[in-house]
Amino acid sequence: QPQRSMGRCGTRARQAMNHAFDREGYLSGVMRETLDAPHGVFPDLLATADTSIQTPAYDLDKAKQLLDAAGVAEGTELTYTYFTGFGDDVGELLQASLAEIGIQLKLRERSFSAFVADFFSDAPPEKRPNMYFFSWWPNYNHPFDWAWVLYHSDAWGSAGANAGLYSSKEADELIDAMWNAPIDDDLRQTSSRLQEILALEDPPWIPVAQEPTHLAVRNDISGLVLNPVYVLTLDMYGLHRTSSPDR
Repeated sequence: QPQRSMGRCGTRARQAMNHAFDREGYLSGVMRETLDAPHGVFPDLLATADTSIQTPAYDLDKAKQLLDAAGVAEGTELTYTYFTGFGDDVGELLQASLAEIGIQLKLRERSFSAFVADFFSDAPPEKRPNMYFFSWWPNYNHPFDWAWVLYHSDAWGSAGANAGLYSSKEADELIDAMWNAPIDDDLRQTSSRLQEILALEDPPWIPVAQEPTHLAVRNDISGLVLNPVYVLTLDMYGLHRTSSPDR
């Protein structure tokens, strides 16, 4: 989530960061196909997710052109914060790519508690890192629950999880229109437009991956129903044993 994101220059710089991340190399070379590729900034199983939207392709020449247009000079140092055991590999890959186009990415490891305190703080942009590595799951399957807390201007700092202090008037209006809206064609159209903005036109994030659920279950257990939008959450009341397991 690149910080200091206001204005057209910030938009170009954040587009550049998306083109500078080798997502395919990360998913295949680092994670060995254990994670799924994202389609923009909405998870595929979220209601109204538009899986036709693609994330920007890895293209360092394009990234360099966008950085030049944004006025980001070679030798600029950016900071990337992650917590122990989570996000270091993504940071190292992005660091190597940015180095090829003259941008220095400084990686900062913090404890989980220190990371969370900073992520949800009300610190101004100059007191925050340029990027955080984090993940998110919605509480329920509706696009408003995903979008407001992550992208709305009213969700800055301790008010939500818009840690990049992202602000877009059009995005705010689209998110506001989602409040209490039924999941119908109108909502899908609103949601699709929002996803175009957030994935391509004015990106607040570098979408990295989607995490599929890997779960080992005994063959005598039935009634297993996974929550499609929240990791490793089961309907415990439906679980039951049917017979002795096969030997």
